[in-house]
Amino acid sequence: MRAQYTIFNKVNSVSSDVLFEGNGLRKLAISSCLILIALACIISVEPVKAAITTVSVDPTNLNLSTAYVGQTIQVNINVTNVQDMWGWSLQNIRFNPNVLNITGVNEGPFLKNHGDTFFLWTSESELAFSKGDIPNINDALAENSTVNGSGVLATLTFKVIASGSSPIILNTTQLFNNHEYTPHETETGINQQISCTTVNGNIVISQILPGSPPPSTPSANTATGTGSNVNNNSNVIFYGIALAVIVCALVTAVVVKRTSVAKRRKRTKRR
Repeated sequence: MRAQYTIFNKVNSVSSDVLFEGNGLRKLAISSCLILIALACIISVEPVKAAITTVSVDPTNLNLSTAYVGQTIQVNINVTNVQDMWGWSLQNIRFNPNVLNITGVNEGPFLKNHGDTFFLWTSESELAFSKGDIPNINDALAENSTVNGSGVLATLTFKVIASGSSPIILNTTQLFNNHEYTPHETETGINQQISCTTVNGNIVISQILPGSPPPSTPSANTATGTGSNVNNNSNVIFYGIALAVIVCALVTAVVVKRTSVAKRRKRTKRR
């Protein structure tokens, strides 16, 4: 009778240990999963960085292995990630007059698609053109409204003169919103400028072909559409949650395995 009582106590002791170990492992698994999910949420909530507004020449680098004298080349002036823009001004765009000749500037769709505009460029500045300078290009909405996003401000049309390299340099770039401020001791309102960075371009023509360009010679760049910003936070959220789920699954597998091992030990001791 005493031996049976001793065995019964041992079995109860082993059962309690197994139960305590199983409960402890389950608590550990739940706690680990909660911690990992919290970490995934913290990682996924990435601070939103202010987008940098950029005015750039597109294409940034254009290399033509061959071209004809008189062939047309077009480049766009693009704006990216702008907020509350009412108008813009480009002054003294520089190019190499020994390689290219400016023949036209067309308004891009970025402002024009959102209402009536005032577009102006110095089209009769032949002296400045001969020196490789486009003095002024300006555009603004007729109404007191603004545009957000990305798109084409203007398209520059050049004709090829000779082989060589011609940088397209944005010397003075100004973007304006529709918020006016009054300078000190004056009464004239002036539109505030929007901070931006600029990216210049470069055109290289390696060889001039004899003869005239075919009528169907395409422009170097025909992109005229507008763009929009893309948010990559969704990818960060997806990968963070996926990582948490994988780790939780691994922890659960370990808990199940250790619990089954404990049960087998329990059966063995009972025998």
